Amino acid sequence: MIEGCMPFAEKEDSEASDAYAGKARPLFKAPSKQYPHGLKTLIEECWHEKPAKRPTFREIIKRLESILHHMGHKRQWRMRPLTCFQNFEHKKKHNWDLSSNDGSSSGSHL
Repeated sequence: MIEGCMPFAEKEDSEASDAYAGKARPLFKAPSKQYPHGLKTLIEECWHEKPAKRPTFREIIKRLESILHHMGHKRQWRMRPLTCFQNFEHKKKHNWDLSSNDGSSSGSHL
């Protein structure tokens, strides 16, 4: 999103999967100041080579909510809200409504 391309965009599909399997990770080319506070660290943690050291989905959602909250209050970022945050609250509410309609309370729709 911030980099302007998908991870490993310069590689063919098979090369990208080989790079990932070989523990290669995409480089961050955009200046750190273009990343909202905490986002770059979160991305790096999600790419950790040991799956057990990666944040859980619950932790990722909590941290993304915190980043969104911070962005909304500081109004200091020189970019529009990230695409992944657009309609985030709507999607979250919609998913929670679905879980209450099917009797599930696990929140697994996130």
